[in-house]
Amino acid sequence: MELKDIKDVLTFAAFRPEADNPKFAWPHRFPKKKSVLNNISRGHVSWAILNKKGKVDDVGEADGEFVEVAAQMSDYWLSNTEDGWVGISLNNRFIISLEHNLSR
Repeated sequence: MELKDIKDVLTFAAFRPEADNPKFAWPHRFPKKKSVLNNISRGHVSWAILNKKGKVDDVGEADGEFVEVAAQMSDYWLSNTEDGWVGISLNNRFIISLEHNLSR
């Protein structure tokens, strides 16, 4: 057992949800940590910067594919997150049609 494990039990950090557990809300998974939340659409990316209190500090958006926007904004996003966690929301709609050619 490491000193970090003992500290986590004493500060109740050991009893928080895992960071990658989507069953819990973002503030419960990352209490008192800065975070970046991204929304990715076709040809458009938007983001919100959350402060340590869980309130929105800054919002932004950019037109373009995610790869292009991420190349420009990655340093800014990285500077506004702790432990490197970023929330991603994919906003894509797909129309799927199923056609059957049934012979009679």
